[in-house]
Amino acid sequence: MSHIRQINKKSSYDIGGVDNSSSKKIKKISHQTTRFITNLVISGPAEVEERSGAQYQCTAYFTNGDSEDVSNSCEWGENTPYASIDNTGYLTTTDVPNQDIHIVQLLQH
Repeated sequence: MSHIRQINKKSSYDIGGVDNSSSKKIKKISHQTTRFITNLVISGPAEVEERSGAQYQCTAYFTNGDSEDVSNSCEWGENTPYASIDNTGYLTTTDVPNQDIHIVQLLQH
């Protein structure tokens, strides 16, 4: 998306008692780049022991090649009563029954 802005520039100077005023119109064009997310990657440990915690991070990759840590602007969630994850991506686990529990990380950005 381009934006065009017109700038009026006026200059005046005096040479030998003669007023030499001039006026110029300058167009300034600025470009605004819109970037879109192409990929979101969650990183952190694959396993977390019960009664402990771990930090997870979400990285967004954009169409212009940039990447950015968006962990604090994501909506984190979990699908088990044995863990909770806060708005920064920190997962806390509780006591787990004698079985493996698979936790799915839910993310919305």
